[in-house]
Amino acid sequence: MIGVIIKYSEFYNRKIPKEPLDLIKHLPKTELIVTLSRINSFLNPQGSIGTDNSFETQIECIKTITDQDQKLKTSFYKPFENYYINNFSKNHTLFTRTTCLYALNQIINSNVFLKEKKTTYTPNERVGIFEYLLTCNEIFLDLSEKYSSEELKEKGIDFFEFSAFNGLPFNQYLLNENSLTTVYLS
Repeated sequence: MIGVIIKYSEFYNRKIPKEPLDLIKHLPKTELIVTLSRINSFLNPQGSIGTDNSFETQIECIKTITDQDQKLKTSFYKPFENYYINNFSKNHTLFTRTTCLYALNQIINSNVFLKEKKTTYTPNERVGIFEYLLTCNEIFLDLSEKYSSEELKEKGIDFFEFSAFNGLPFNQYLLNENSLTTVYLS
């Protein structure tokens, strides 16, 4: 079950930035791709026949973003976890596979990111990933809810791109093929 997807404006009580990629441009593209892939692996575990959008998985995804260095004495994810627990019910979702796919598409097609690599990044540097994923939620939910295909065409958004993107939340759950479980399912 997906539940209610949380938007950036709902979590932070402010509008999304005009340029969402500015939230993460201080990180290298490879670091972003690895982090999103890890989140995606929590949401769709290997060997699983479905996605896992459970509350516990959402917390693990927050830890993946904020607590890269497990040797920290204090956990940086706690304030995010507490805010999430205290302000949203368990059927509210921060991260979905659609969020990851949309974010990956935007990141791969952009070249605004840091070119240098470091071995570790502080939690303060990585919190932008969390914020960026919430902006992705808001962008795709707003596109889906507010605009008809004619309005999108007037705005210069390709109808095919929009249709393919708009179907992501639904199509990803229709077929989840995993060769390890195919025999069991048949």
